[in-house]
Amino acid sequence: MDDEVDQLTLLFDTLYDLLSMDKEELTKKLFEIVKAHPEYILEIKEQEKATSNPDHQDLTENVEALLTHLLRDEKIKAIKIYRHIFNLGLKDAKNAVDQLHARVKNEMVPF
Repeated sequence: MDDEVDQLTLLFDTLYDLLSMDKEELTKKLFEIVKAHPEYILEIKEQEKATSNPDHQDLTENVEALLTHLLRDEKIKAIKIYRHIFNLGLKDAKNAVDQLHARVKNEMVPF
């Protein structure tokens, strides 16, 4: 029972932290989670197929495209997608993509 309470407490603390983040911090945290747990992507894709929510599917496709463009050093395409996802102006989207690009490149592990 104590273990369940500890897990719930951790979950609520984590949710509180996530809700208090701005979009940039949240994006960074999501990259950390995906990097640490790539199996979540497969779970999300399976859930998408089951629910077939077009808006959610569109968001996932946009995030996948954003990551692909960042990995390919296609920052202009990444900025366009980032602006579309978060409804930001060019300057804010460029700053966010520059930071994401640097982070993605710094955290890549060679094969």
